Amino acid sequence: MATRISQILAVVGGVKTDVTAQLAAITHNLSVPDLVDGLEKTYRPRAEPTPGGPPVLQRPAQSKKVQVTVDDALGKIAALFTRQFDVTRTLDESKTRAAANVTVDGEILLSQVTTDHLVYLERALADLRNVVSGFPVLDPAEEWSNEGTEPGQSRSRERETTSNDTVYFNHVLAEATPEHPAQVQVMKRDEVVGYWTTVKFSGAMDRRRKRQLLDRLGQLIDAVKFAREEANTTEVTDVHEGAAIFDWLLAD
Repeated sequence: MATRISQILAVVGGVKTDVTAQLAAITHNLSVPDLVDGLEKTYRPRAEPTPGGPPVLQRPAQSKKVQVTVDDALGKIAALFTRQFDVTRTLDESKTRAAANVTVDGEILLSQVTTDHLVYLERALADLRNVVSGFPVLDPAEEWSNEGTEPGQSRSRERETTSNDTVYFNHVLAEATPEHPAQVQVMKRDEVVGYWTTVKFSGAMDRRRKRQLLDRLGQLIDAVKFAREEANTTEVTDVHEGAAIFDWLLAD
């Protein structure tokens, strides 16, 4: 019977969950002695009743049926795992055959990529997008150029700023006279003593280039998702292996 991979994917998780739950219940029942053990117990008095003699005490028989057997548990386990083996084998077989093109803007970027690799690509590209999202960008308050810089670097326009320093000078309060010396006070003031020319360098990324990379990664991730969905519509023939395994395993 032909089945789409998307249909198998829809049930394989449920099958495994069901197997896990039922297997836990089966193994639990096998671990309870009261369910595995049975009993049949009858009573026989030591002396037979005699006419006119004393009454003989009789005791009721006791019995308890076995409720769980290993053979029965094996049958249930075989049925559970047969379904799981078959579904998983069919899914694994389909992954080697189902493939689709990764197409971006109408152009085939990657040809006939298998579903397993498409799943890997989707995760890897998402990780790459997270890395690119953390890249630093150039300060928009500066004008940047890559002329005359090392590869991958940018430089800002030159900016000139003044360099000030404290200058001390004598301020004459009163000129000298024959009777008195000049009265002088030492004072200070800030004066421009030079000029700084500053050029900033950066290894950060241009903001527009970063946005372009993120947009392209988004397009590529979407294309991989579409390819995976297309590949999962491939029809594959159901594969059965569980019966062969348990026919051999449980043979007398």
